[in-house]
Amino acid sequence: MQMYSNGGKVPRIVDTHVVAHFDPATGRIAHVHSLTIFEGAQALSDQQAVEAARKSAKKCGISLSGLESKDSNESIHGRIPHRIDLASGAFVALDLPQRVRSKHSKPK
Repeated sequence: MQMYSNGGKVPRIVDTHVVAHFDPATGRIAHVHSLTIFEGAQALSDQQAVEAARKSAKKCGISLSGLESKDSNESIHGRIPHRIDLASGAFVALDLPQRVRSKHSKPK
C-alpha cells in the first residue's frame, strides 16, 4: 500500500537567494527574505534579490533605517535563525535551546 502521494511534476530549482537585513553594529538579523527560482523562470541578480527583499520588508512595516543587506545562495540561511558575523560577514547559525516538551505531549 502506497503511504505517500506525489504532488505532480514540478520545475527544478535553479537558484536561491536569501537576503538578510541586519544591524551592522551587532549582526542581529531584523528581516529575512527568501526567493526560489525555478527552471524556466527569469534569473535574478543579487541586486534584484536585495530590492525584492527591501520591498517585502517595507510591506511588512519593517524599517530598514540603519540596516545593511547580506545576500546568500544557501537556502538554510532562510530556514533557521542566523546572525551575521561582523568580522567575516558570514551567516552564523544561532544556538537555540532545545524545545521544551509540554506536559501533555507524549514522548516518541
